[in-house]
This record gives sequence, structure tokens and C-alpha cells, in this order.
Amino acid sequence: MQDPAAAMALFEKASQAAGGNCAALHSAGVMAERAGKDADATRLYNQALQVKADCGPALVNIVTMAVRNGRPSDASGAVAKASAGEVKDPTTHVAVGLLALAQGKDGDAEAAARRALKLDEKNVEAMRLLGRVFFNAKKYELCSFVLRRAADIDPSNALVHQDLGVVSLQLTPARRYRVEAKQAFERAVALRNDLPEAFTALAVLHGEGGDNEAAVAASARAVELRPKLAVAWLNHGNALRFVKKYPEALAAYQKVVELEPANTDVLYNLGIMHLDNEIPNVDEADRLTAASKYLGDYLSKVPSLGAEDKGKVEQYVREADRNRDRLVKKRAKDKKKAEDQAKKDAKKSEEEKKKAEEDKKKAEEDARKAEADKKKADEDAKKAEADKKKADEDAKKAEADKKKAEDAKAAAAKPADPPKPAEEPKAGAQAAPPPPPPPPPAAGKPLKKSTSEPEQPAPAPAPEPAPKSKKLGKGK
Repeated sequence: MQDPAAAMALFEKASQAAGGNCAALHSAGVMAERAGKDADATRLYNQALQVKADCGPALVNIVTMAVRNGRPSDASGAVAKASAGEVKDPTTHVAVGLLALAQGKDGDAEAAARRALKLDEKNVEAMRLLGRVFFNAKKYELCSFVLRRAADIDPSNALVHQDLGVVSLQLTPARRYRVEAKQAFERAVALRNDLPEAFTALAVLHGEGGDNEAAVAASARAVELRPKLAVAWLNHGNALRFVKKYPEALAAYQKVVELEPANTDVLYNLGIMHLDNEIPNVDEADRLTAASKYLGDYLSKVPSLGAEDKGKVEQYVREADRNRDRLVKKRAKDKKKAEDQAKKDAKKSEEEKKKAEEDKKKAEEDARKAEADKKKADEDAKKAEADKKKADEDAKKAEADKKKAEDAKAAAAKPADPPKPAEEPKAGAQAAPPPPPPPPPAAGKPLKKSTSEPEQPAPAPAPEPAPKSKKLGKGK
């Protein structure tokens, strides 16, 4: 049935239509259990007993639920009422035996199982009860024999296969029987997928076989079916740890502590997880401290631990403490080194800053000097240009003066032109008489220049005739 809650309503409706039917009410109670509605299941089983006081299946389930919830005494009244007088229903004897077994009265439980089998030698529930008595007595071979007989009688009974899986885990050789146990649990969940104990056991076996993903799936189903079953959460945490989902595993382990504070296995598993693995968002030193604490608590709460196991756990505690102390020392050393480096870097940074400022100042000074040098260079260039211009002008003037001097020199070296001959007087014209010579100067007195008459230059001597030039011969 895919929807147990809907099935419960249908069975309850069918019982009402029949005016109260023990079988229908029992079936409605079973569906309520599978839907996780324990209160409804208890109500329906009690209604079935009201219809039929010796409704064995309903009574068995009332006892089973009370034991599962840790309150077997809750079923005492119903069992006492159903077993008063002569009991002819074998399943009622099974219910009496289950309550006795939960109360630690294994002898009474065995007697009740045998009474049931005497009434019905093929009663599977009586065989399951007898098997559990043998299991508690560590008579595993005998327990397995009884349960195999029950499986032959009712091969579709998922609970029988689940019980067979449990006892197979105790048989030797372990390797062979663990395979058989796994097969038994797989048959059980194939027949009924609402057996948290079977899924919990499968999670362990899948994990041992290295199929960690299957272990996670099986354990997840177990906690879904029985969210208050501590062992299911413990195995779910282990499965999650094996696939390295540490935060999820930590949450599962914390659920075990919440449901069952006295559980010591969870302390060991928490210690191992914190010792061996890096957990996100958990500081390494804190993780190692937690590992030491969990394992230390495990040792103190399990005084009966064997010497070998105790020595191993003590070694784990020492390892956690040693690794934590080493880490703390390394961190302190690294911190000091980092602080020293920070100081060194700060000093270097300050020096670099100071040098940068000095370099900047020098660069500014160099820039100002370069600007001044450029200005001076520009002024020198202008002066040089002016000097060049003046030099060019002086050179031109010198060249002009030189040319002028050369022209003057050439003019001085050139002979004067002979005087032109006096023109012959024209015919009929009277020649003018020559001017009279000046009077001789008086003795002892220099002659005074006339200021009114210009001094007449002395007549230039007549030029000599130019010599005839010789013809030069032609050069070779």
C-alpha cells in the first residue's frame, strides 16, 4: 500500500460498516503504525480487543509498540485482561511471552511460546518468539534453525527474514553468514519497505562492503521510518561520515545524543570523526580538542572496555592531544613570524616611502634645474644667434672694407692719365697769354697764403712714355 494513512481510513471505515470487525480494526492499526501514527494505532488495536478480547494479532502489536517505545508496562493491562482464564488463541500466548521477554523473564517467554506451538505447531509468531529466547541465551544455531523453519512455513513474512538476518550476524564463519544476513535483510525490505531495523542493518553491511552510497540510502530510509530510533541515526551518521559528508554526519550523531544521552558508541564515532577528518567551519585545533574530549568521555563511561581496545582508544586520545599541541605551537610561531615580518615590512615600507619622497623632492629639484638649464640654453642660443648675426654683419662689413681698400689700393697704383693737349686756337682767334709767375717770397718771411685765392697745385710732370712690352713666348 503506497499510502498507509489512506489505507488506515479505509480499513476503519470497513470495520464501522460491519458493526465492528476485529480483523479490519487490526489492519487499520497496522496501517496507522506504518504511517507513523502510533497513537491511532494504539486506539485501533484496543478497539479490536474490545470487539474480540482474545484478538491475538492486535494484542501482539500493542505489546510490540509498548516495548519499542521503552514502556512495556503500558501493555500489561491489555495482556492481563486477554490472558485471564483459559487461553485458546495461540497468538495471545505469544503476546504474553513477548511481554515476559521485555521484562527479562526469558523462562516465562519460552513457556508461552511452547504453549502457543502446542495449540498451533505452525504458528510463525510463536516460532519468532522462541527464536528470540534462544538468541538471548546465545543459542544462535538453535535460533537460526527455528527461524528457518518459520521461513519455510511463511516465506512472505518479512519479519522472519529480518530475524534471520539478525541471528546470521552472530554465526560463524562470519564472512559466509554476513553474506546470508545481507540477503535476509534484502528479502525483508523487498517484502516490506517499512522495517527500520532491517534498513539499519543493511546500512551497516553496505558500509562494510564499501558500498557507502547504498549505506547512506538505507540508513536514510531507516531514520525516515523511525525518527526516534537512536541506533538508526548512529548508523546514518556513520554512513554519512564514510562519504565525507561531515556536517551531515555531525548532525546525525547529535541526534543520537539527543535521543539517547547514555549512548557511548556515538562518543567513540564522534571522537574518530573529529580526529581523522577536516570538518568544514570547524577550526582544526577545536576539532582535535573535541576528538580528545569525546574519546576521553568514551573511556570514562565504558570501564568494562577490554585492555586492547582501551589501549587503542588511549592512543587516539594521545594522538589528538599531541597534534593539537603541535598545531598550537606552530600557530604561535607562525603568528610571531608574521608579526616580525609585518614590522619588517612596515619599516621597509616607511623607508621606501621616505626614499620615494626624497626621490620626488630630488626629481622636482632636477626638474627645476633642468628648466633653468633649458632657459639658460635658450638664452645662450638666442645670444649665439645674435652673435652669429653680428659676426655675419661684421664679416660682410670687413669684406666691404677689404674690397674698398683693395679698390683704393688699385686706384692708387693706377698711373694718372696724361694731360690733354691744349686745344689749338681756332683760326682767327687770339691765344690767351699765360698767367704771370708768382712773385718770389721776401727774404726771411714765409709767404702767407691767400685766404681768398685757392692754392694752385703744381703742375704734374709730364708722364714718361710707357715702355714697349715684350711679347711673351707661349708656354709649353
